[in-house]
Amino acid sequence: MFHETGDGRVVNALFAGNSAGGRGAALYLASPGGMTLLHNTIAGPTPTGAAAVYVWLGAVGLTNTIITSHTVAISRTAGSVYEDYNLFFGVPTPTAGGVTSGGHSFTANPAFINPAQADYHLRAGSPAIDAGLNAGLAVDVDGDPRPQDAGFDIGYDEFALRLLYLPLVRR
Repeated sequence: MFHETGDGRVVNALFAGNSAGGRGAALYLASPGGMTLLHNTIAGPTPTGAAAVYVWLGAVGLTNTIITSHTVAISRTAGSVYEDYNLFFGVPTPTAGGVTSGGHSFTANPAFINPAQADYHLRAGSPAIDAGLNAGLAVDVDGDPRPQDAGFDIGYDEFALRLLYLPLVRR
C-alpha cells in the first residue's frame, strides 16, 4: 500500500506475502498527514529483505499489529513514528531510524493456523491472545467481537474458541 495524501487509518487488515521493488514491502507511507494502523497483520510465509512498514513522511502510529518475516518491521526516514503493543517474529530489526516505542511490544512466534496456506488466524495458545490494548475496535476482520476473553488480541484476528456440539444420541 502506498499512501501519499491526507490522513489515513488501516484497521483489521491482512498484508500477506507482499513485496515491493524498493522500500516498504507492505506499506510505504509518504503523506504529510497522520496514519493510524490498528489490529493489523503484516506477514508472509517466507522472509523478505525489505522493511514491512516504511515511513518517508508524516505522523504514524502502530498498535496491536503483528509483523513477521521482514528484515526490518518499521523503518522511519522522516516524520514521526510511535509503536506499542505489537508482536514481531522473524524480524531481526524491529525498528530503525528513531521509532518511539511505548515499551509493550515483544518478539514471539504468533502461532498462525497455517501461514503456508495464507491462513493467518491465531491458534489457541498464541502469545498474541489477550496481549493487546483496547484501541477502540469492537470487532475483528471476521466480525468476531473484541475482546473475546481477558483482553484484546494483537493482529487482525481476535481468537474465538469455536465449540463443536455433537448431538446426543440415546440408545
